[in-house]
Amino acid sequence: MIPSSLVAACVAVPVVTALDPQLDTREDYETTSATCVYGDLDVGTRYAALFPDTGLSRGFELARLRGEVGARFGGLSVRASVLPARSGGADGYVGIAGEAVVPIWQVLEARYDVPRYGLAFAGGMVDHIGLMPIQGAWGQVAVARPMLTDQGFENRSDLGGWASWTAPDSWVTATVSLTSGEGSNRRERNDGVDTTATLRVRPIDGLTVMAWGREGSDGLLQARDHRVGGAAWYQHPWVVVGADGMRGWGLGGDGLQEPAGISAWARTGTRSPVVGWARVDRVTNQLGVEGAGGTVSRLVAGPKLPPATGGLGYLVVGWEGRSLGEAAAPVAGGAATSGTNTLFVQLGGRLHGGVWLRTDGGTTP
Repeated sequence: MIPSSLVAACVAVPVVTALDPQLDTREDYETTSATCVYGDLDVGTRYAALFPDTGLSRGFELARLRGEVGARFGGLSVRASVLPARSGGADGYVGIAGEAVVPIWQVLEARYDVPRYGLAFAGGMVDHIGLMPIQGAWGQVAVARPMLTDQGFENRSDLGGWASWTAPDSWVTATVSLTSGEGSNRRERNDGVDTTATLRVRPIDGLTVMAWGREGSDGLLQARDHRVGGAAWYQHPWVVVGADGMRGWGLGGDGLQEPAGISAWARTGTRSPVVGWARVDRVTNQLGVEGAGGTVSRLVAGPKLPPATGGLGYLVVGWEGRSLGEAAAPVAGGAATSGTNTLFVQLGGRLHGGVWLRTDGGTTP
């Protein structure tokens, strides 16, 4: 019989991120002679109404669809994830071979952990080492992405690799990555690479403070694409609170832009029977230019479904308000596009699990 603790460890694999302390910790790492194979499916459907009524302002949306498969044997793990993309744009009609939605790869990663020394290495299409810890703490990507990706300041993943070291008792983690700099969905356009470093400190149980920075380039002319940022969050079984900020030099191949943003949020924890959170982002694509900034506010609440599962599914009602300055509005001076409110109802669920495959002649772990 396979010990229940090991079955739980196998099932837990897909719910942690590639840079989660749970996989970087020295003390709690278990080696095994069996391979854990897992799957993870996250789906969310939304009906939204936009005010004022401009363009496509009503309708159903596939707000979330992401699938991941992977395997782990001892310190070696591999994983791949896929999600949909609109091939003709949000308002487009003609797409790839007439298809409105096409699958794209998000993560294709191989990883090796050496828990005795607190080391971890990964290569392939890997996670953004500064974004993923924030995304894991935010924990509501199925309904709204973190500020960094919501505003297009950062790419979710990129081609390259990273190395990480975690101190005993996991009180500090340092990670360095080298990536192409173009993101997972763009072809390489210059010879430069992005160098990113993060430092996470956990002074007390539940509290994490992180600083990160990048020296990089983007685009045909190797335009600057530098970043500095920081975040802090406190995780409790009933509530999670956090804030993160970023200052940049260069954006999307334009080295003259200077994006910046700060985000503050609070959400319910794993023990809460409901899903609820509030968040405010203050962002700009051109720091120091009057009217180039904007404010995004969100408020969401609803029950977990079914209640006994602790959150495999959810049904939430939400509001999102966007207020943009004159220089940031999609149409300069257009009042109808500078301030919008969106109301939505979203039904979603996430199923994940794993099985052990014997690889040692029948001996179970």
